[in-house]
Amino acid sequence: PVGSYLRLATGETGIVIKPSAENVNRPVVRLFIGPDRATLRRPRIIDLSTDGKTLSFVAVPAPEQAAALAKR
Repeated sequence: PVGSYLRLATGETGIVIKPSAENVNRPVVRLFIGPDRATLRRPRIIDLSTDGKTLSFVAVPAPEQAAALAKR
């Protein structure tokens, strides 16, 4: 769902910003943490329905964790 935080198999972390028109199970995601677990200088937006990256983990964090992540 939109607003869900997720981690990709690459180690990158992001938030779902909208469903994909191609595949609802492969959303459009704003990545803000890179594979090295460092905050990206510029968040990247990817469409998982057209990108070969694999989703490995989906979680909705506690409100305080979400607030901290949103600041990145």
